[in-house]
Amino acid sequence: MATLQVDLEVLGRLGAAVRELAAVTAELRPIPGAEPGRALLSAATAAAIERDVLVGTLIPAVRAHLEQVADVMGHVSREFVAADESNAAAILDEYRRSLDQRA
Repeated sequence: MATLQVDLEVLGRLGAAVRELAAVTAELRPIPGAEPGRALLSAATAAAIERDVLVGTLIPAVRAHLEQVADVMGHVSREFVAADESNAAAILDEYRRSLDQRA
């Protein structure tokens, strides 16, 4: 029982760390003045595309995924923090249900 309880506590802490990564990810911005791709004729167009892809698509997607992972980890650890090892199958089922709900 102690091993499962420790694992759940670690899972809860890791969920909080993943949530912090999601917050940090939301703050990412391209480096101003970075050399744009050379394949495009217009440096301004290349920089705009880079910014749109990073800020408009990639960063929000990474943040959303990290937040979902943090939600699942936190939910599982809160749901079963007092569980004993005989509930291992129920923990796995709850984890899978949480993943399915996020998908």
